[in-house]
Amino acid sequence: MLTSFRYAGFQQRQIQASNDERRFYDRYSIELEMTYVLVLNDREVGRGTGKTINLSSRGLFIESSSPVSVPSASELAQHCQVKVRVNWPVTQGGLPLEFIAEGTIRRCEPPYFAVEVCRHHFRPRLA
Repeated sequence: MLTSFRYAGFQQRQIQASNDERRFYDRYSIELEMTYVLVLNDREVGRGTGKTINLSSRGLFIESSSPVSVPSASELAQHCQVKVRVNWPVTQGGLPLEFIAEGTIRRCEPPYFAVEVCRHHFRPRLA
């Protein structure tokens, strides 16, 4: 059930100031409940819940409310995959939707992590 929905336009939460701007696409600050599963070498290595901080057409920035059990930096370099399910605030034909995305973790600053999305789709949310 969606308990939190906040749209804050183009505001960005700065985690760490940097002269290197990595973002090529506009990010939209939107706070939505979500769950994630971390997969490394076809094996689940972690799962948790949290909320989106911002998103774009190619990425998600997530704050985990569960202890972030993200693999070590060397394992991240091996492209740890993440599967994300976001409770979407829009309905289709009266049914709530969820945004499903798969991608690669690009950086992690617990409790935050960034995901580069390679595949995504919407579907009716399961009860």
